[in-house]
Amino acid sequence: MIFFQFVTNGVLFKPVNLTNIILQNSYIIVMALGMLLVIVAGHIDLSVGSVSGFIGALAAMLMVGWKFPPELAFLANPFLAGAICLVVGAIVGAAQGYIIVAPNRRGMPGHGVEWNEQISKDWGGKPLEDLQQGLKAALAWRDAKFAQN
Repeated sequence: MIFFQFVTNGVLFKPVNLTNIILQNSYIIVMALGMLLVIVAGHIDLSVGSVSGFIGALAAMLMVGWKFPPELAFLANPFLAGAICLVVGAIVGAAQGYIIVAPNRRGMPGHGVEWNEQISKDWGGKPLEDLQQGLKAALAWRDAKFAQN
């Protein structure tokens, strides 16, 4: 980054450029935060990237009216294209969620019948307890690591 700061004569770290970078990547930030919550909760879902790419391609095709017949030219409206993409994304996400949750309520195979029955009857804050225990373990590791130095 320092190299590009010098090569661009100081343009890289100007507020206007930083704002543009954040605005242009805001959807990636939102998707990354959602994936963070999924991974921290113990579920792994790699389909988000493919769905995001599919919806992005659909949005691009709708907004430019790519090879549409004249009677479908009204779909080239950016607001209508955005609404269509939200609906299609919700449908695809709901379908994938159902496919994952229907066979296993928590989406994590391999824990055994007893664990699945326990977790499906009453969530009772157990995911929150898991996060709290993980945080305590991480803080204890950090404290032990810095105590050695």
